[in-house]
Amino acid sequence: TSSGPDTGAEGQEHLFLKPLPPPPRVKTNLPLMVQVVRKCNPPKEGDFAKALKITSSCLLSCTIPKQLQKGNALLCQGLVIDLLMLCKAARYPSTVLSSYLYELLPVQERPMNTDCLTLPNSDKLVSALEKMRLSAIRFRAKYATLPKYLDSYLLKEYKPF
Repeated sequence: TSSGPDTGAEGQEHLFLKPLPPPPRVKTNLPLMVQVVRKCNPPKEGDFAKALKITSSCLLSCTIPKQLQKGNALLCQGLVIDLLMLCKAARYPSTVLSSYLYELLPVQERPMNTDCLTLPNSDKLVSALEKMRLSAIRFRAKYATLPKYLDSYLLKEYKPF
């Protein structure tokens, strides 16, 4: 008889079981985002924010639309580009946009460290969003021949932090 741990296959079975990944979250506002893309040919800057009734004052006061408060809303590139443009048009500092994006994220997806909300990191975020906006402008220019590129680009999920 052995006094050590059981080394048989049955005894080791629990070591190889991995927890199941969580089921994919259904994005509650995806139908609205798809509707924006289908309704506008091509979708223009501002169409996503307009569909959600987000204004520059919403950014400043961090007012989140009901459709995005459910904790499983889609933060898509088209919407983020619109938020960037609202922020720029109102001449708000980059920290206003990063704070708004932070609040849009479900609590479990927000970074625990809030360094992402500092001015230098907010400026980096805005710089990355400007590049994303330029890509969208290029896709809009080719919309007549390649409409699916812009549509899929604008609907792609965006994770800011």
